[in-house]
Amino acid sequence: MKVKILEKTIVRNFARKADVLKKIISSDVRSRFFYLLILVGVGALLSVGGPLLLKFSVDHLGDTSSENSHQSAAILVSAYVCVIWIDKVLKEYKAALYIRVEQGIQRTLIDNVLRAIMAFKLDLDSSVTTQSVHEELSNGLIGFRMLFSNYTMILIPVFFQFIVMLNVFFLVYGVAYLLIMVLAFSVYAMLFFRSARNLQILQRKALAYRTCAGSKMTDALLNIEAVGAFSLENDVVSTVDDQMARAEKIWAEFSTRRLFYGVAQISVIVVALAAVLGIAFIQVKDGDVTAGGLVLLIFYLASIVQPMESLSLAYKEVKQGEVLFSKLFKYMEFVKKPQSLPDIKLQDSSSPSLEFRKVSFRQSNRQLTLSNASFKIPGGSLTAIVGASGSGKTTVSRLLMRFYKPSSGEILINGFNVSSFSTESLRRLITWVPQNATLFDESVFFNVWVGNVDSSASEVRSAMEAAYASIFLMRFPEGSESYAGGRVGQLSGGERQRIAIARAYLRGSRVIVFDEATSALDTVNEKLFFSRLKSDFKALTRIIITHKLEAVVDAEQIIVMAGGEVVEVGTHVELLSQVGEYARLWNSRSGVKEELIT
Repeated sequence: MKVKILEKTIVRNFARKADVLKKIISSDVRSRFFYLLILVGVGALLSVGGPLLLKFSVDHLGDTSSENSHQSAAILVSAYVCVIWIDKVLKEYKAALYIRVEQGIQRTLIDNVLRAIMAFKLDLDSSVTTQSVHEELSNGLIGFRMLFSNYTMILIPVFFQFIVMLNVFFLVYGVAYLLIMVLAFSVYAMLFFRSARNLQILQRKALAYRTCAGSKMTDALLNIEAVGAFSLENDVVSTVDDQMARAEKIWAEFSTRRLFYGVAQISVIVVALAAVLGIAFIQVKDGDVTAGGLVLLIFYLASIVQPMESLSLAYKEVKQGEVLFSKLFKYMEFVKKPQSLPDIKLQDSSSPSLEFRKVSFRQSNRQLTLSNASFKIPGGSLTAIVGASGSGKTTVSRLLMRFYKPSSGEILINGFNVSSFSTESLRRLITWVPQNATLFDESVFFNVWVGNVDSSASEVRSAMEAAYASIFLMRFPEGSESYAGGRVGQLSGGERQRIAIARAYLRGSRVIVFDEATSALDTVNEKLFFSRLKSDFKALTRIIITHKLEAVVDAEQIIVMAGGEVVEVGTHVELLSQVGEYARLWNSRSGVKEELIT
């Protein structure tokens, strides 16, 4: 019963994956795959049919009643040699075609999975780390290659070969031989599937520990300065070693069980071969089986052992490949049909207004990070969003960029719900500058240029000057062609933020959101930045999310947040006069007691 359930699960999982692959791979790759299957079938027929020619040639040699027996035997042997040559040529052609099909499917997989993750990464569980995603994708590609190679080069060919071989057993040797082989295959299959089920459970556990160890190790290497600064080297090594030790223990149990099932499976085949050969020798002695028939039987039995061993190994690799590929396949479920939503088209050149209307947001099963938030931001205005840490400020910016979707409520641009427009056009309209300035492992020039890939070199330099980034680049010999670095480079936090600000300027969007984007700037450069933002970019709708209240005292509107709610809205003077949350924050930062505010 369990075997049947497992078989159904295997078929269902394979059909599900095959259906997805059929939808995403190109017609050329599908055609090549079809030709590959044809070659597999032809190869199976040749591998079984060739020995039949050898049987007939041996029978002709032993036939003394015919004058042309030797001539017929020579023709049959020549045909057998030709079949061998054709079979080898087809195998080489099959190997060449296999490479093209595998690379085509693998390229399609990488393309679709990368698109899915780039578009929907933030829809994943927040506990999923970048390191674990990278580990799972790498393992997933390995799993795909294991699945594809074993299915096309071993499992399917051996299946065809066994079907043809069993028919030959029945036609040439009778039902007794067929029953013995069917019984042997049935017992073998029962042990086979039972071992696969047990071993797969252990593999999943071991891979989970290994993935965790890889994630911890990668995270430590990416943050190696912090590890060294806090003397955490031994803790990191101990944590990784603990995960690897658990994986090692499970792999030890895996190898023991695999040994047991392997010996049991081989014993079944050997017993079946002994029984078949015993019957065959008796029938040869009685004259019921010819010498050629005995040669064919020995040839087939010898050819069965190796495929059965390879079949066992292939199936184990298939199960391991399914475990690995399932990690990648789950990301493919995020692949959605291209958006058919229209682009945002503003009727005039003015900057748009924004509105949050009773917006709430909850990530996974966590508490609300934004609760019934409502506010309006006039077009072309300078608006600040302030509040203590955890008040929901950054959530506002991420919802606006549609990195997250509101749990309830509406986000409007010029009175239209942003969900009615394509995400791509929304992100062309709005530029977001986060606190952590993310830079690519490229030059400073490249990191600014990606803000608008259609811009010229002079426009890139102008953007760097507007963000006061060209000043610090003067100390580098290569200037703007200096290497910026990904996570750890030669630039300070403030310099990295200025590059990110320059990139935002170059994008030329109508709305620009600075989410703690000046937190690493010194006082002088921060004042220069806000001065330019107020003067040179006053036509834009500007949103500044910050905890530095003194930097936004001149904002046309200040939105105060606390506990995920909008608690106050007004100008600096108006909010101070209300003696509320903003006044409390202002007093706590300026050192003035709340009692002095009247």
